[in-house]
Amino acid sequence: MIAIDLSGRRALVTGANSGLGPATALNLAAAVQVMAYELGVARQYAGLDSVRPEVMPASHEQVEGFFRHLEETLTQIGFFNTKHPTKLMQKLRRLYARARMEQEEINILRGILTATQEAQFGPGGAGRKAAARKDEGEKGS
Repeated sequence: MIAIDLSGRRALVTGANSGLGPATALNLAAAVQVMAYELGVARQYAGLDSVRPEVMPASHEQVEGFFRHLEETLTQIGFFNTKHPTKLMQKLRRLYARARMEQEEINILRGILTATQEAQFGPGGAGRKAAARKDEGEKGS
């Protein structure tokens, strides 16, 4: 007998015409279908099907820029009415960190923040509010 090394190789034996028989071949085919279906469901559940190779995760600088923009906007619209706004920002950071944001998502969120500032203070809203506060401070002195 000749020894053949089959390590690392795979074979699917159906034997529909001889060997295993037609009933076993049909059972095996059904089992393969069930396994393929279950693997597909598991991939969807794990979110693996939604991963696209062309999607770029946001860089650290982009995420930090978003957080600065978020804090600035929330301060300007008076959202921080507590004595400890840093605790709220820490919670918001954790919330957004779990999302593992992509570059496009950061751009969408920053667009929302800019639109909020402009709706509150007009075009260039962030700069106008800061300038108005500076003017008020100079008038008060």
